[in-house]
Amino acid sequence: MKPVGMKELKTRMLNTEAAVKGYNEADRELAVVALLAELREHANINKAELARRLNVTPSTITQLENNPGGVKLSTLERYAAACGGTINISVSYSNPAV
Repeated sequence: MKPVGMKELKTRMLNTEAAVKGYNEADRELAVVALLAELREHANINKAELARRLNVTPSTITQLENNPGGVKLSTLERYAAACGGTINISVSYSNPAV
């Protein structure tokens, strides 16, 4: 059997609109996971300290960092503020305005 490269595999797997949508949603969620890790790392604090600052348990921080899907924007803003950061949202359009 001939090996398949990642690019070809991705093309084969993302062959429906639903597959592409799911892939994009997972990609955005992974970006949030990376952002949360970056915020805490930049603040040079551990989960216990962040939990203390947010008045939650360290396991709550772990759950949030591992599965941020569905988290309220206000929670993300509190997390960022506890790390000395802010959340900025931008919008991009696939079609320019007419």
